[in-house]
Amino acid sequence: MAQEFHLSVTPLQPGDYLVRTERVASGVPLAEERVIWPIQDWLHQFREIQKGKIASKESFSQRQSRLGQQLYDALFSGTLRDSWLTAQGISQHHREPLRLRLGLPEGELTALPWEWLTAAHSPIATSPDIWLSRSVDSAVPLSSGRKNAWKEPDRLTILWILAISQRDLSLVLNQQIARLSTALQQIDNFPEMGFPSLDRLPEETPSPIESLILEEPDRQTLLQTLAERSFHSLYYLSDQDFGQEGHPTDLLLEALAQPIVNSGVRLSVISSKANSRLSKTWVAKGMPAVLKLPTIEKPEESLDLASLFYRRMQLGYPVDFSLQWARKVSDCKSDAIILYMQKSFDGFLMPAKPEVLAPERSEEPEERYEQDETDFLSDLDYGEDGSEDYEEDSAVVADLFRQVIQSPPTESPVSEELPPPSAA
Repeated sequence: MAQEFHLSVTPLQPGDYLVRTERVASGVPLAEERVIWPIQDWLHQFREIQKGKIASKESFSQRQSRLGQQLYDALFSGTLRDSWLTAQGISQHHREPLRLRLGLPEGELTALPWEWLTAAHSPIATSPDIWLSRSVDSAVPLSSGRKNAWKEPDRLTILWILAISQRDLSLVLNQQIARLSTALQQIDNFPEMGFPSLDRLPEETPSPIESLILEEPDRQTLLQTLAERSFHSLYYLSDQDFGQEGHPTDLLLEALAQPIVNSGVRLSVISSKANSRLSKTWVAKGMPAVLKLPTIEKPEESLDLASLFYRRMQLGYPVDFSLQWARKVSDCKSDAIILYMQKSFDGFLMPAKPEVLAPERSEEPEERYEQDETDFLSDLDYGEDGSEDYEEDSAVVADLFRQVIQSPPTESPVSEELPPPSAA
């Protein structure tokens, strides 16, 4: 269904990192690079852009794009760039999307806006053919102590937890969630992503969706609910800010993170001022996927993204694909949306459809490339027209792809030996 491209970043010394491929699709060369990154400069740029204090006539999106391009060029350098371009070429050849997962260590790197990654003025976060997420590796196995949430495979179940200070707003949100659930039952024309194996088939109908709303539940109510019912997803929506102490519901969800994970919940969505603390806790406890939404003044706006997001998942598609599709067609600030996924999680909340696990490929590409399977490389868009750098990249990828066809790669791992540190 999707080609895999997983990267890990390992700190060696301050500002000195080892970036390497951890998992790639068949035919993509493994690669690693030792790099020196100006982390403090990037963080300073990020903070200034967020505050709007940069003295220039550039718009926010232009400044965002510039920093995103810097991060992209730094991440994909040397042999990693060759491997990445080859992966893109192969995925386009098979007409399949590319799943990019970034494994980042705790610390300053996680504070950088990797969701701003930009290639040739095109942000990856809204690209239809690249699924971006941050990869995490919990010490808690995905199957450890978990209740089976797939008892009703044809029904997507969502637990909504609300902590809303205004009674009128709480009533509005309850009504909107009810309307959202009703709307998701209806057969609808879903906008296509451009991948025949992933786009909705005309005869498909959405799976039923079941929602339960709890407003500021106490410990006993939440534990009893999790014991009696199974949920695929938990969506926490709050407009309250209790500072460092946290809202009582924030603290409850943090304290019960492990029971929530063990209950079978596979995706938690957080739209709260405590989103950073809660997301970190849930990731550490082994939640398969955590979606951190930006803090917004109007909580009801996050439901616009939810309606798009859950719409794809109720058809049985993975979390990262569903989010990328929602980013593509929504007005939500996609740069502030962060998706964390466990390395061993395939992204499915519900059992995968047969056509998703093993999509039928069109015979047309095979006939097109029968004589020369590298012809398609000349048609790929690697950047701005006329750029010598991108022409050189294209030539490198074509050469690598020919080598792949002539001599299939072995399964030998990348060498663990590191080059000696450069002199200070």
